[in-house]
Amino acid sequence: MKRWLLYLICIFSILVLNVLYVEYQFFVLLMLVIAVPLISWLLFIFSTVGLKVYMQLPQSIVSLGEEVVIRIKAVNKRFMFVGKQSYIIGMHYSNTEQAQAETLKVTADLESVEVSLIDFKPEHCGIVEITVKKVYLQDYLGIFRASRDYNGKCELAVMPEQVLSSKVKSYAERQQEYSIISGREEDSEVVDWREFQPGDKLNRIHWNMSVKADEMIVKQYGSRGDIKYVLLADLTQLKKENFRDILDKIYAAVYSIGNMYLENGFEVLILAWNEESAFVERYESGSTQELDRAMCGLMQIKCSINAGENVVDKYLKGEYLQYRAVFVTAKNYNINQIQVVNVMEANLQEIVDNLWQKI
Repeated sequence: MKRWLLYLICIFSILVLNVLYVEYQFFVLLMLVIAVPLISWLLFIFSTVGLKVYMQLPQSIVSLGEEVVIRIKAVNKRFMFVGKQSYIIGMHYSNTEQAQAETLKVTADLESVEVSLIDFKPEHCGIVEITVKKVYLQDYLGIFRASRDYNGKCELAVMPEQVLSSKVKSYAERQQEYSIISGREEDSEVVDWREFQPGDKLNRIHWNMSVKADEMIVKQYGSRGDIKYVLLADLTQLKKENFRDILDKIYAAVYSIGNMYLENGFEVLILAWNEESAFVERYESGSTQELDRAMCGLMQIKCSINAGENVVDKYLKGEYLQYRAVFVTAKNYNINQIQVVNVMEANLQEIVDNLWQKI
């Protein structure tokens, strides 16, 4: 608006000079003042036709607090738009109905920069939807403007911080989790590797690992115990201003406890109530990669009222009652059949260490 006002004042002043002083140089100046903006306007209109905006996230999964870089590029079929562009970037978390929304705005001068980079650090865990809401275009002189709406979006999984147990099991303690057998049977599987000992059969040597380790490594056959741990995630929507922070603690507790069980050789089953489908979502994890996928699925579930009570009720009436269960919540519950872990009453390191002691 200011540039338009200055431009009009400039034209009016030159017109006055042409009226008062009928000279060739004032007439040329008037033509230039009219012609240059006209050419800029024509180029601006031509460049905005068929303009496309591309958004890219170099990474799809990040940890909480890790810096994320969004790459945005506006391209025309014939040439790169010359001028300035402002992007309004919308962000929201898909796991709450009243999702916390953030708005980022970046201005790029594409005369010298072809790609706009936006740096930000996610403040909470969850699946973040990043959307280019609007693009404001401006010609080189900054006089003419236009806006475009876009619906393209990218998803980013923000993983919670993981707390490791301060306890470490010895090799002998880990071996007690398996039923050791002398020979390979049909229902046995390789559950571990160990150093070669006198009496071991040569066909049990793992030659590839032995070459890499520069010592004899043998396969340990056996069968894992039937113990499986069930983690019940309380995704209840709480009417608190710091609910996002509370939800982060629940995610971090589920992630850390699940990893602690995996490190001790136990499979983990995560259950959570999904109000949209009126069903308990289940995620089985037997490795850290599966646990990461389970957390991505868990963080996509929208929080709802009484989600904690519903998942507990389904567990007590379902097929998983035979397994040991840990209920991760931010509310006070008194349930005899389930061990309740309140993330608001103890820090995560203490929770993980106490559960480790009870394995």
